[in-house]
Amino acid sequence: MKTLGSTGGVHQFRTNNIDTIAKYAFETIKAGDGGDVPENDIEAILKATEQNPAVKELILISDNWSDMKDYNLRGRVTKPVHILLCGTDYGINLQYLNLAMETKGSVHTLNQDLDNLYKLNEGSTFTLNGQSFIVRNRRIEKQTKL
Repeated sequence: MKTLGSTGGVHQFRTNNIDTIAKYAFETIKAGDGGDVPENDIEAILKATEQNPAVKELILISDNWSDMKDYNLRGRVTKPVHILLCGTDYGINLQYLNLAMETKGSVHTLNQDLDNLYKLNEGSTFTLNGQSFIVRNRRIEKQTKL
């Protein structure tokens, strides 16, 4: 049993060098999966913010196919999260759209960028990777066709 917010497996490094970013990204992938599919993205965001309090924004490289096991901790995130969403060919995980909206961040796929989601009004619609979405009760939902 893992405790939300302290499951471990968070990989951090400091650099402004793209080669170092690539190196650590591959090392993180090789490190394994921790035994379950959902990710502890919010824990990683909170730990990064704690260790780097002066940071103004965060970048999360995320697997669209993995839900966030600690999604209910997202209210603790106080800085914009810009999400590079990988694996979006067959749909978009709503958790990542909503995290970006709630934190005044953005979502970026291979084909499209969504900035300013938080500015969308009730009933606003948009398309991402050919999928339609609507804002209802300050949440992003998949839009169903009538």
